[in-house]
Amino acid sequence: MRTSLRHKIADLIVGDYISNGKLVPGAALPSMRELKEQYSVSANTILSAISILESREVISSKRGSGCYVSEPRPVNQNGVRNIGVICNSMESYIMREIIHGADRVCRANGYNILITSTPFRIRGRAAAG
Repeated sequence: MRTSLRHKIADLIVGDYISNGKLVPGAALPSMRELKEQYSVSANTILSAISILESREVISSKRGSGCYVSEPRPVNQNGVRNIGVICNSMESYIMREIIHGADRVCRANGYNILITSTPFRIRGRAAAG
């Protein structure tokens, strides 16, 4: 499978600035002009690469300010981000809607949602942890 130029540039930016520790979370990436010159590509290719890195949550952009390295998100040993939900019933309409909404938000943010139900009644408050 061929990798597009924008994906290659995104991977180069990560390798040249983030993976090697040259830039730490919160640090600003070089300007678009500097990246364009460094990689000898068009501004559109840099914009596409930045968009890819934002979708991967590697960087965040602040309009008029630049792009910044994001804090790493917690992942398990396989590199997957999971959220677990336990409920006492998935039979009601409202619970199905809540689960559907939670699933949609989790997927949009790169998480898997693991859902299970239990026949036991949940009483009182959950222990603070």
